[in-house]
Amino acid sequence: MPSIDIVRVDDNPYETIGGIREDTASRGVDLEGAQITAVYADGSVENLRWHALDAYTYGGATGTSVDMSFGFDWHELAATKLLASLQINLQPANSVFDTTLDSDDQSGGSTPGSLSGFPFRLAPEYEEIAGNLIANYSGIVSISGNEAVGDIYTTMVIDFTNLSAGGLLGDLRWNSDIDTMRVSGDLVSSNQGNDTLVGGAGNDTLDGGHGTDTADYLSAQGNVLVNLSMVGSQDVGASQGRDTLISIENLMGSRFNDILIGSADANVVVGNEGDDRINGLAGNDVLEGGLGDDTLAGGLGNDTLDGGVGVDWATFMGESRAARLDLSITGPQATGHGVDVVRNIENIHGGASNDLLLGNAGANVIRGGYGADTIHGRYGHDLLQGNAGDDILNGGFGNDSLDGGVGVDWVTFMGETRAARLDLAVTGSQATGHGVDVIRNIENIHGGAGNDHLLGNAGANLIRGGYGADTIHGRYGHDLLQGNAGDDILNGGFGNDSLDGSVGVDWVTFMGETRAARLDLAVTGSQATGHGVDVIRNIENIHGGAGNDHLLGNAGANLIRGGYGADTIYGRYGHDLLQGNVGNDILAGGFGNDTLDGGVGNDRIRGGAGADTFVFRSGSDHDVILDFQDDIDTIQLLDFEVANFAQARTYASESGSAVVLDFGHGDVLIIHNTTINALGNDLVFV
Repeated sequence: MPSIDIVRVDDNPYETIGGIREDTASRGVDLEGAQITAVYADGSVENLRWHALDAYTYGGATGTSVDMSFGFDWHELAATKLLASLQINLQPANSVFDTTLDSDDQSGGSTPGSLSGFPFRLAPEYEEIAGNLIANYSGIVSISGNEAVGDIYTTMVIDFTNLSAGGLLGDLRWNSDIDTMRVSGDLVSSNQGNDTLVGGAGNDTLDGGHGTDTADYLSAQGNVLVNLSMVGSQDVGASQGRDTLISIENLMGSRFNDILIGSADANVVVGNEGDDRINGLAGNDVLEGGLGDDTLAGGLGNDTLDGGVGVDWATFMGESRAARLDLSITGPQATGHGVDVVRNIENIHGGASNDLLLGNAGANVIRGGYGADTIHGRYGHDLLQGNAGDDILNGGFGNDSLDGGVGVDWVTFMGETRAARLDLAVTGSQATGHGVDVIRNIENIHGGAGNDHLLGNAGANLIRGGYGADTIHGRYGHDLLQGNAGDDILNGGFGNDSLDGSVGVDWVTFMGETRAARLDLAVTGSQATGHGVDVIRNIENIHGGAGNDHLLGNAGANLIRGGYGADTIYGRYGHDLLQGNVGNDILAGGFGNDTLDGGVGNDRIRGGAGADTFVFRSGSDHDVILDFQDDIDTIQLLDFEVANFAQARTYASESGSAVVLDFGHGDVLIIHNTTINALGNDLVFV
C-alpha cells in the first residue's frame, strides 16, 4: 500500500479539516451537486457533477475516462486513462454540513460506523500499489460566516503522480469524511502512512493510525501542554481546547512556552519557538528545542537532545538513576539513561542520584540534584550549584561562582596543574589562580598538582592537598588537614584538629598565632596543643608562633623552629636541626648528631649525645652552651670578622670551667666544659 500524506493547504486558525457527525443525512446524497475535476497525465481535463442515485445513500459521477460512485462504506473509482489528479469541490454540493442547532458539535460515528474518523484512507486490498499518494485539503469556509451554525465546505485534491505508474490507471477504493467537516472540535485521522495532523482550535481527536504520525500545534494561538502518553482527552491549552491523541508518535510545539511530553515509543518532539519544556520519557527519542531557552529531558532510551538556538538545559530532574553528562562531547555518550547525543546545550540540572555533570568551553550553569554530585565547569565563566547532597565542585578555568548548597560540599582542583589559592572565609570574589571566583556554602577543599594555598573558615573543614608543596590552614573549627603528596605546611588553627602530613617532609606551623603552643611529634594520639586537642601524624617538622612554645621532635630527623617567644625545643632522637629564632629560647638536641642555632635572644643550648654543631652568628645576643664536648662537637661562628683560631682567641677568656667569647655589640657566647686551648680544633669560621 502506498504511503499517504495528508496536507492542509491553508492555515486559518479555526477552520480545520476533519470532523465527524452522525445525522440522518446520507453520505452519497450529501454530495449532490459537488464538482468533480479529473486531470489526466496527458494534460486533458474532464469536469463531472455528482448526482444522488437514491434518497438515502448512493451517489456518483460518470465521465468519459473516469467513473466514481459511493455507497455506505467506500468510494469506487475507476480510471480507463492515466489519471494524474482528482479534485472534489464541495461548495456547490446540496447538503455539505447543515444544522439548525446553535452548536458546532455534531460529532458522532464516522462514515464506516466506527468512532475514529479520517480525512483519507485506502481500502486494505490495494497494498500492491507502490509510491506516494497525497491528499490536499484547502478552502474550508464557514458559508454563513458563523462558526457555530451554518454550512462549511472544502476542496480536496488527490494527487496520483507520485505513484509508481506516474498516475492511476484502473480501479481504486478509498474513503474520507469530506462530506462532514466542522469548523472547531475536529477529529483528524489517517489510517495509512506517516502523517502530520493539525487539530486547530476546539476539542479535537487526532488519530494517526498506522505509520509514524505527528501532532502539529505550530498554529496554536497560545502555549500548549501535550502528553503523548495520556489516554483520553487532555487540556492542551486555552487556545486549543481538549484534545484526544491516538496513535501519535511525534509532536510539534507552538510559538509559545510549551510543555511537551512523549511516550514509551520512539518520539520526535520539536519545541519550535518559545521557552519549552520537553520530556521524551522512555524510548529512543529526538528532542529539539528550536528557538528559545528550552529544557530537555530525554528519559530512558538512546536519545538525541538538540537545544537549538537560545540558552538551553538538559535535565535529569525526577530521575533516580545516576546520570553522567559531558557537554564537551558532541557524539554518543553513555549517560546512565541510555547512549545519548547532546548538542547545543548550555546548562544541566541533575537528578536524585549521584550524578557526574561536566560543562564545556562555554558559560555553563550546572545544578546538581538530591544526590552526591560531581560537577566540573571546565572553561568559561560558570555557575555551579550543588543543591542537596554532599557535592564536589570544580570550576575549572574562568571566573566561576560555586555554591555547594545543602550538605557537606567540596571544591576540588584535582587534575589541575596550576597552583590554586582558596580561602573559604571569603564570601566575595577572590583570585584563585584559575580565575576570579565566588565560593559559597563550601566546607571542604581538595588541592591539585600545584603548590596550593588552601584556607578554611570558622566551620569544620576537611582540606586535602594534592601533589604539590601545599600550605593548608584550618582556621577555626574542628578540622581535618591532609597534606597528601609533597612537602606540605599544615596549620590547624583553633579547634580540635587532625593534621596528617602524609607523604613528603611536612610541617606543622603555628606562625601567626599569639597563643603559646605545645606540640610533641612523638605522640600519635590526641594531645593538648594550646590551640585545641589535636592529633598529629606523619609530620617531620615544626614552626612555632609568637607565644612561648614547647616543641618536641620524635625519633626521626626533625627541623624545629621557634617563633617570637621564649621557646623550649627538644629534638629527641634523630639528627635534628633546632632553631630558636627570636626570643630567649632553650634548645636540647637529645640523641643524634644535631645542629642547634639559638637565633636572636639569650638562649641556653644543650646538644646532648652525639656529634653536635652549635651555630652562633653576629646579632645572636647572649647564648650559653651547657654541655660542649671537645673534639666531638663543633661551633660555627657566622658573620664575625674572625677567620681563624688565632683571631678568635683574642676575643676569648676563661671563667671557671667555661670559655667566654665576647665579640662586642652584645654578642657573647659562653661554652661550658672546655678551655681556650681545647677549642682550637672545634671552631669553624663561616
